[in-house]
Amino acid sequence: MRIVKLFSKVILLLLIVALGLYGFYYYQVKSTVDRQIQQMTPFVNAQYNSLTVNPFGLISLNTVNVSLMGQPGIVIDRISLTSDPLFFYAV
Repeated sequence: MRIVKLFSKVILLLLIVALGLYGFYYYQVKSTVDRQIQQMTPFVNAQYNSLTVNPFGLISLNTVNVSLMGQPGIVIDRISLTSDPLFFYAV
């Protein structure tokens, strides 16, 4: 019985660490994407509806609206990128 309690605590701790790493990874990706969009602001107005970050390295921007200065906008359904997996991510 004691081993089961210890095992469940270890699993819970590993789960908390994994979720923390995923949250940090998501934050890093979102801040980088937002920074890149902010740098394009003088020339291009770009917005995205949602950001999907997979722990295995797939990053997707969904429903991206892009409009050049004074031009009608373009709607892109999805932009997908591949990066390093979460647990091999170096900041």
